[in-house]
Amino acid sequence: INILINQLKSDIKKSDIENELLSRIKSSANEIRSVSVLVNPDADITEQKKLTIIVFGPKYQISGEITGKISEMIIKYATKKGNSERVYRNTIIFMVCNENGYSRISNDVAEYMACKKILDEYSGKVDKDQKEDIVRKVNSANDKISRNLSGLYPCVYKYMAQSGIVKYDIGSSRDSFALY
Repeated sequence: INILINQLKSDIKKSDIENELLSRIKSSANEIRSVSVLVNPDADITEQKKLTIIVFGPKYQISGEITGKISEMIIKYATKKGNSERVYRNTIIFMVCNENGYSRISNDVAEYMACKKILDEYSGKVDKDQKEDIVRKVNSANDKISRNLSGLYPCVYKYMAQSGIVKYDIGSSRDSFALY
């Protein structure tokens, strides 16, 4: 079983891992009621009159300061709504995936996905003990992912006209992805 798991893990693409994480982030974001949360927006963002958190998907990762495309996207989302200037600029904060957090959780996601694939495709071909072992591995990987999801986003960022993009550390040991 372990050989099969490792073989299937090596077949899992980075985009599959990112999509699984994105699905979990969206699910967690749906539980947040105190603020608006936009996960991985792909178009212009309308005017936001109340506090809004824009969460960039796992494909956008940083390992230090925000630069390049991510910086441009933050400035655009913070200052523009379509082609016009945003009126309520102080209502938006940003979360960007941390490269270290991603590298820690990606193996757990690959393990989870590989074990799920075995359960879905090979369940009739494994004996009862092996199936129980796979179910334990699925549950264990799922628990690790849930515990470590907050480690993907240890900081929030705010764009301010005078100081640019400012970083605020919120820690990576929260009980869940949710801020509140």
